[in-house]
Amino acid sequence: MKNDCDSETRPQITESRSRTPALLLATCLCFLWPGLASTQEASAQAVPENAHVKDYGTGWECNRGYRLSEHKKCMKVEVPENAFLSFGGNGWKCHRGYRKGPDFCAMIEIPEMLI
Repeated sequence: MKNDCDSETRPQITESRSRTPALLLATCLCFLWPGLASTQEASAQAVPENAHVKDYGTGWECNRGYRLSEHKKCMKVEVPENAFLSFGGNGWKCHRGYRKGPDFCAMIEIPEMLI
């Protein structure tokens, strides 16, 4: 009666184990290849001034302090007085105590009777 550790089966197990790293590497490359190819395609595309290739995904995005215009260009965000650049970097918000207008921040006036 043969047991499971017969000398005839050992070389097959060893061969199988020696192929495992190569198979693992091939599998990883198959999954990573589309991502690598898309990064190369994005970097080959014309990236406009004041923009950079996205870290993830495909294409490009405007640098912080710039916003995407209708013409697919990155335009500088004009931050008015009493405002600051928003967290996302593509817009602005008014400081506390000011309200946002189309291109300005106006002081919120508190009525005399509420003071």
